[in-house]
Formats: sequence, C-alpha cells, structure tokens
Amino acid sequence: MTITDSAVTQVRLEAPGASGKKFYIVSVRPNGSKYTVDFSYGAVGDTPRIGTKTPTPVSLEKASAIAEKLVKEKMNGESHYKIINSNGTAAPEMIAPVKTTAVGDTQPACISPRLLRDIEPAQVLVLTKLDNWWVQIKHDGDRVQLHDVDGALTFYSGRSGKLRAIPKVIADAIAASGLLNAVFDGELVDQTLWVFDLLRTGTGATECDCRTLPYEERYRTLASLVTMIGSPAIKLVVAAKTSDEKARLILDAKEASAEGVVFVNKNAPYRAGRPSSGGDTLRWKFVESGFFIVHEHRPDGKESISVKLHKATEPIGTCSVIGKELPPVGAVVEIKYLYAQSSLVQARLMRMRTDIPVYFCRRSQLKFKDGIDPQKGKK
Repeated sequence: MTITDSAVTQVRLEAPGASGKKFYIVSVRPNGSKYTVDFSYGAVGDTPRIGTKTPTPVSLEKASAIAEKLVKEKMNGESHYKIINSNGTAAPEMIAPVKTTAVGDTQPACISPRLLRDIEPAQVLVLTKLDNWWVQIKHDGDRVQLHDVDGALTFYSGRSGKLRAIPKVIADAIAASGLLNAVFDGELVDQTLWVFDLLRTGTGATECDCRTLPYEERYRTLASLVTMIGSPAIKLVVAAKTSDEKARLILDAKEASAEGVVFVNKNAPYRAGRPSSGGDTLRWKFVESGFFIVHEHRPDGKESISVKLHKATEPIGTCSVIGKELPPVGAVVEIKYLYAQSSLVQARLMRMRTDIPVYFCRRSQLKFKDGIDPQKGKK
C-alpha cells in the first residue's frame, strides 16, 4: 500500500463487526506546504467518528510513514481489517508518484490544461452541422496528465497540477509498449485512462510541442500511439466527425447517461484556460453538476449529507447519497442537481473528487432557475 501525493488521499479498510461491517478510513491531506494524517471510523451506514494523528502538520515523508503504520496496525490487529475499494473489491495496486522536485531538477511540469466552456442546446444544433467541429463523449472521470520522459512516468491531476499515484496497469502498459517521451491529456475512470489529446512527443532534436498543431493532427498521432500501446488500460476517446456520426454519438451518450458531450474544433491548437466567450472546446452537459464541500453528515440517520461552498459557513443544501459510499466531512464532492434556488434542488451525489481543489467550490459555478441568483436578483 502506498500513500500518495494528491489533493486528498484515502485508504478505506473494512472488517466484520458485531452488527455488520465496520470501516476505518485513513486520509493524508495537504495543509499548506505540509500534510496531516486524519482518520474516521464506525459501522458502515452510521455517522463516523473522526480524529487526527497529526495535530500539527508534518512533511509528506513523515505523514506517509504515520499513515503506513496506522494502516498496518489495523490490518494486523484483532479485527483483521482489509483494504477495500468503494465497490467492495480489493484495492488495485498503485505506483507512487515522483516527489515534487526543487528548481533545477528535471521533473516535467504539469501543463496548464484547456478547460471547457458550457454551451446551450441551440448551439449544439449549429455545431453538429459544421465540418470543422468534432464531437466526443465526456467521460465521468478525473482530469489527468501522464508524462513519459525516457520511460519515467509522472501522473498529475490535470486541474490542480498536483502529483498523484498512477494505476499499475497503466504504468505496465506504457512499459510493455516501449513508448518513450509523450505527454497525454485525458480522464482517469477507475483503472482506465481515456486519452483525448497529445501535448508533446519526442525529446531533444526530435521533440515536438504538439500544442501548436491543429487538433486533427494531434488526434491522428494520438490514435496511432494508443494502437501501438495496445492495452485496455489506455483507451482513445472516440471522435465523431460527420453530421450523422455526431448525431448518433450524442444520442448514444444520452442513452448511456453520460455527463455530456464535448465539441472540439479540429483546426485549433491547444489553448490553455477557459475563455469567457467563443473557444475551441465546448461542452454540452445533459445535467447540471458542480463541486461542493461536505459540511456534515445528517444526524437523523438519513442517507444524505449537507454541502457548502468555499469559504461559506452555512450549507447550500442537502444531497442524497443513496447507494454511494459516505464521503468524509471536508471532502470535495461532485453533485448533480436540477437547478439552484436558495438551495440545491434534487441533488444527488456523483462521487468524491480528490483532484479538485476546494477553491473550485464557488458560487459562480451554480446554475440558477431562470438564470437568476437570489443573492444578486438578476441574470
């Protein structure tokens, strides 16, 4: 078991209890330039008890050692805890990330990501008919970048730029292919890396900054590399190119309850950030969703949590967690909802988002009924 350097790293353990299963969660969380080791425990389905092993934040190395020791104590104790995934299976093997290096070292830097601008249904009809716009399914995963430099792999959370662990099946696939020197942009869904862009290839005299190339050319090279790797752990996000293909993909995405679809301008270079208007990568979301911070667990035993926004002291609403693992207080979660008024309407938990910083949980992301924010009184 490896403790990793990510926004919120957790290891969940479970064991039989007197009246069902009990759990113990060990979390390593960044606190400024240092880290804390926190824990929560209790019966599955009950409100957890929480605590910390580090009242004063410590270095990553020390936090990792404390967490490792705590996990081993629970696994070797009388209750015989086992590491468990959220789906109840044994946790997959992960490879720890490279530790952040000092200035002057050769570790590659995370590239500022391009971000999607949301569009309305009326624009979808127009873009579907235009030859220079392709359509791809928006996979419901964590945005990541995979850097391969002479076979040494570095895995980043694409939004925050923080190092994170790479699933071993992905690392093994890259190693087995013999691929050297490439930077992939994609989404991590469980143990599968869905890649949709290629940011860099080669090294030295053969290095190519692919961001300057049109997307059509980047995608063609990306498709060739994915074919060369030849592993189910690394998959290409399919692009629909004709009007008929685009319409069919959108219908398939809706039937599959996907988050939405992405329109990509095939002639555009890679531009970091999110434009306030226009843009070359646009998203049509089938449901509203946003990032929130778990405020508290409901004390009445209902399968729900209250959530809040960054820097808020009061919750913005409650959220159903039926069928989902209860996230710890303070965790960032992604929630889908019908719309917002003074609170969220018909909110349901999608999942925890360890790749999203808390400052992304801001009010400006909310979609209000009729476009009117009650705090501002205007659209």
